[in-house]
Amino acid sequence: MEPAPVPAARPADSRRARAGAVWVVFADSLGWAAIVPVLPYYAERLGAGPAGVGLLISLYAACQAVSAPLLGRAADRFGHRVVLVACLAGSCLSFLWLAAAGSFAAVLGSRLLDGITAGNLPVAQAWLAESTLEPDRARAFNALAMAVGAGFLAGPLVAVAALGAGPRAAVLAGAACSALSVLAAWILVPRPGARRPGPGRGPASRPKGRSLARPAILLALACLFAAYQLFTSGFPLFAERTYWPGGHGFGARELSLVYAFVGVSALATQLLLANRLVRRLGEPAATALAFALGAAGAAILGLPRDWPGILAAAGLCGSGLALLRPLLAARLSREAGPGRQGAAMGLSQSIQSVLQVVAPLAAGGLISRGRLGTWHGLLVGFLLFGLGWTLRPSKKRSGQRDRGDEAVEPVQDAPLPGEQA
Repeated sequence: MEPAPVPAARPADSRRARAGAVWVVFADSLGWAAIVPVLPYYAERLGAGPAGVGLLISLYAACQAVSAPLLGRAADRFGHRVVLVACLAGSCLSFLWLAAAGSFAAVLGSRLLDGITAGNLPVAQAWLAESTLEPDRARAFNALAMAVGAGFLAGPLVAVAALGAGPRAAVLAGAACSALSVLAAWILVPRPGARRPGPGRGPASRPKGRSLARPAILLALACLFAAYQLFTSGFPLFAERTYWPGGHGFGARELSLVYAFVGVSALATQLLLANRLVRRLGEPAATALAFALGAAGAAILGLPRDWPGILAAAGLCGSGLALLRPLLAARLSREAGPGRQGAAMGLSQSIQSVLQVVAPLAAGGLISRGRLGTWHGLLVGFLLFGLGWTLRPSKKRSGQRDRGDEAVEPVQDAPLPGEQA
């Protein structure tokens, strides 16, 4: 006897899942962003040199590249709630370990623990994808991206407020924010097994032998992450050697102003433009436009010599990159299908982590050798390559809709909030 059909997910369910994921991710990003400005100086006080500080970043990224796909698959199998709470608790414990560190080895240990449990964002994305109707998925991922951006804007302010009591107090403030994310996930993420999967849902419905995603979307994600890592790691060195706003050199103060402007621009773009672009153009065209905006901003980075041009170029590039993240995440989510969201988001995070190790080394090596043009060309090239691949005609089977289109699956096949595949 066939099981009775389960009612389709309601829009109200999607909105509740979106609000819950936003709060969890915001609190998590707030805690991490409160520690980022303090970590290099904190490590130096415990005996780390410049190479040691770089090792902290590489160690975390390398651990994340291995752990993120495994944690994503664990979320698909055991439920998003238990894995997400475990990941967030791992981050919180790593921050407490960092606050108690008395040596650089202890700092490395804390970063190792954080990297091993670094499934926070991909598992939250998987939970949101499984709980959201497919036509609304790009909007949901955009809300999650705004939560990350808001956390990274507010986190440094938390650090500044706590630094009056010393660096350890700033780390403890980040741990407190991380503890809030654990509590939020425990309360807001529904328990698994609330309803039985209906036809077309759950592990039994996973397509046998089908790859997790087509190469096109993985290549587009690699282009995005490579460009993002090249921009964030190489722009400070490039700007220091290129810009002289007002006849003065470009240093930490000027870089902070540019990064603040880029953060505000990216957040405003996600808030005001992202959903409108998807509604009017559709996701494929909006993705192409985002690649084009990023490439245009990157292309003119070397032209300005004063503040208006510098801010316009950096803001345009940053806004394009910010638009791309939720759009590509939504498409990857659709291609993965029900029951494989954690694996898909973990794979995306793994690609990003690998490039987080490789791209900064490439940027630093090129710019330190005076090859600014090569770094600039690589940044523009990755974005243009992503644009070209996005515009490349897709091969559709007869009678089938391209999985990159906006409306893809009937609403009846959308998983319910609380269901775990």
